[in-house]
Amino acid sequence: MFGGDPSGHAMAHESPRSGTENPPGEWALGYEAQLVNAVINTMAPTKDRLHYEWFGDWDKYIHAGLQKKDEDGLGVRVWATLKGETEPRQLEILLKPITVRNSPNWKSDPRQQIAYLAVKRWSRLYCPDVILGVYTPDELDMPTEKAINAVLQKQSKTASLLSKLAPAPEAEAPTEALDRVLEKIQAAQTETELAEVEDTAKTLPPAALKTARSAYKDKLASLRAADEQPEHVVDAEKEE
Repeated sequence: MFGGDPSGHAMAHESPRSGTENPPGEWALGYEAQLVNAVINTMAPTKDRLHYEWFGDWDKYIHAGLQKKDEDGLGVRVWATLKGETEPRQLEILLKPITVRNSPNWKSDPRQQIAYLAVKRWSRLYCPDVILGVYTPDELDMPTEKAINAVLQKQSKTASLLSKLAPAPEAEAPTEALDRVLEKIQAAQTETELAEVEDTAKTLPPAALKTARSAYKDKLASLRAADEQPEHVVDAEKEE
């Protein structure tokens, strides 16, 4: 769907802790972030894929144990050129001001994680329709347990959106109830008889009710047109 295997990407970039098993949800958080980024790279209206450039002394920060005092000047620059334009749209974000860091990847692979965040912010700024209102738990200010629940809720909402994009199923054959209503509508000889069908029609499901309403309007128009036809009275005496 997104031009690649999301599970493959997740396996490639998620970094389990050495000698330990990741708690449930940590893999889900990383997978969610990568899936969103895969969608952006595939569906964004750009001429090519997004480009990244990290700046600052990231080696010092990582080798010193990810100390807060070493975050000054660290950041990432992301850019891409939108279709129909010649100049790239660029966004820079700094590491230090980022206070919400729910994903374990902020410790295991901070360069990759800040790039994930940058591309999502870039997309919301320059092509917000690509990911709509989807937010990964790493962007939300909540504890890990609540973040995991948010992932599940977002997956449910995503599935709902995808279901709306799926081809509409073929229309079902008219139900017996609809058939009876249509027969009564066609059999009505007066507006009074036609009005009596209305209560029965109201019990139909929405799709069937729409069909019944259309038939009702057509029949009503037909009855009224018949009533407006002038009666031709032949005056025998005048003809003589």
